[in-house]
Amino acid sequence: MGEPVKAEAQPPEGLTAAEQALYRRLYDREKGRLEQEFLPVERVHAELARWRGS
Repeated sequence: MGEPVKAEAQPPEGLTAAEQALYRRLYDREKGRLEQEFLPVERVHAELARWRGS
């Protein structure tokens, strides 16, 4: 299913460098949306911690 409204190519202002990198990484993917409402909160926390290297 295509995106009904595509996000802006440039990350929004106020993001850290790491957040900007994640934004660009997700933007460049065909299926790069974060659908957190469909994911268990524990899984989201674990993946974010893994991504941050914590």
